Amino acid sequence: MPSDHQGLTIHWPSGFAPDEADYHFRAKTSINAAPAAVFDCLADLDRWPLWVPGVSDAAPALPGRTLGLQESFRYRLFGVDLECLIAEWQPGTRLGWSGLGPGLHFYHAWTFEPRTRATVVATEQAARGAGAVTMRASHPEWENFLRYGWLDTLKQRTEHR
Repeated sequence: MPSDHQGLTIHWPSGFAPDEADYHFRAKTSINAAPAAVFDCLADLDRWPLWVPGVSDAAPALPGRTLGLQESFRYRLFGVDLECLIAEWQPGTRLGWSGLGPGLHFYHAWTFEPRTRATVVATEQAARGAGAVTMRASHPEWENFLRYGWLDTLKQRTEHR
């Protein structure tokens, strides 16, 4: 079943709809910047280690490639290596990627809705596997990371560019 953020639907891969996942998270915030600026900040993978807590390395899987639809990338989050493939790439509107890690298969989606002098940014993550069960068990800590580590720092970084 798709999730809807004021008309922007998450295109969940098969088996990753929130009611099919071992773990699901949803959050949103308002950022005082245009959708394109917020998207560009999030899509600037090389800079993730500068602002996303816990990310120590991030790069396209193939050196010299730029991110875009069907491009792969990797990042290290709290010492865990994750391999990802971009499944949704609509600059200023939506971004989503499938990812794999130890005992974990996930889908992370972002939507960007324009408002007067702001953008409503919504993010959802659905995950399956033993790692997702662990995420669910440590629910408050993981959700705090997604909400404050990703969303709030994205807000701060975009608004202070």
